[in-house]
Amino acid sequence: MKKKPFSNQHPEDPQYAFNSATRYLALRARSIKEINDYLIKKGFTISVVSQTITRLKELNFLNDEDYGKSFAHSRQKYRGKSKYFISYELKQKGISEDIINTVSKNAQDDLLTAKAFVERKKRIYAHLDKAQFKGKMMRLLQSRGFSFDVIKKAVE
Repeated sequence: MKKKPFSNQHPEDPQYAFNSATRYLALRARSIKEINDYLIKKGFTISVVSQTITRLKELNFLNDEDYGKSFAHSRQKYRGKSKYFISYELKQKGISEDIINTVSKNAQDDLLTAKAFVERKKRIYAHLDKAQFKGKMMRLLQSRGFSFDVIKKAVE
């Protein structure tokens, strides 16, 4: 038997939708699209979802521009992702093209990101000889969306 999403709550209760959204936001920052999809999946009506998102924006709990900047910064710094890859991920999260372009312009240069990533990985792959390490780094950087020119400069 399928479990009901609302035990004793009603899908048109805006306060319950707001509480659900804030609990979801407490785990990590989210885009407006992510919150929208989450609330619809929980079974809330479109009007309640729209009211909830408006309220969250008014309280500054939801801001796609801040989310995009934070997301891009953390992806570059901690995961070594390229601007191209980050733009793709932001698009998947429902961030508008204008915000993505702004974030891309303000993001760190891909070459600096790639070099920092290679430096971090040197300790982990210290047991490999130079040719093996270079090949490994080229594959890793390519999987993170870097262009061949950037990869070549970062590995040398």
